Amino acid sequence: MWISNWVFNMRKYWMIAVTSWQKALTYRTNTLLEVAGHFTTMVVSVALWQFAFRHTGQQEIGGYTVGELTAYLLIAGWITSSFWFTAQADRIVREIKEGFLSNYLTKPLRISLYQFFYGNAGKFMQFIMSFFVFIIVLLAFQLYTYLPLARFNVGAFLVFLLIAWCIQWLIFYTAALLSFWMEEVWGITFTIRVLADVAAGTFIPLSLFAPFWQNMFDLLPFKYIVSVPVNVLIGRVQSAELISLLMNALLWLAMLLLLAHIMMRWGIKRYSAVGG
Repeated sequence: MWISNWVFNMRKYWMIAVTSWQKALTYRTNTLLEVAGHFTTMVVSVALWQFAFRHTGQQEIGGYTVGELTAYLLIAGWITSSFWFTAQADRIVREIKEGFLSNYLTKPLRISLYQFFYGNAGKFMQFIMSFFVFIIVLLAFQLYTYLPLARFNVGAFLVFLLIAWCIQWLIFYTAALLSFWMEEVWGITFTIRVLADVAAGTFIPLSLFAPFWQNMFDLLPFKYIVSVPVNVLIGRVQSAELISLLMNALLWLAMLLLLAHIMMRWGIKRYSAVGG
């Protein structure tokens, strides 16, 4: 009985996801331009690092060969072009500030699940576009020769990628929920975006930072968004480390879920109390 009820309840979220997907199809040109912008940054970053290798004559920088570093930057660029949720956070902030959240309070919906399915369905369109643009870039610039396909750990990578997707969404979601208590959270979401780009290892592998900064980044969840999944895929993470990294990533995921749940409950109480 409970299974049929669960299926029935999930159908409404599936329809929400379909609606978001259809909206993303309407604005697919904007999505494609956003993806193209990310990949332009990625190609420039790869070119700069390859120039650094040629200019210095070193075989390795920060423990990465030119092939490993190029592969790292390519895959990191693909991940960041696929699912950064800054715009989704802005949408949630607007719904809270402009009173649209009241529409959900009168419906048999869990607001967090609604936001998750609505936001991620649209991002899945971006994910698909990003993958095809990634393939085109690899072929156009012959960058596929740098990918160590024989060492790829695809299975573990997909697990970490799914966790990364959820962690990243939860980070920006909880930041957006601060608008229950604050007039403006744009500065916070922007700061998180900048911090995430650095602390996740988007443009520079974390091993190239000074030990102090590496230790600081270890205290944050951002490395599980880019650095860890990419290093897992290109074979720089030993099997013995995988379980430890997986447990830490799941721990961060659980803590962010709990934080989001608490913030939403308290936020709704405050929202209702002030007549939102």
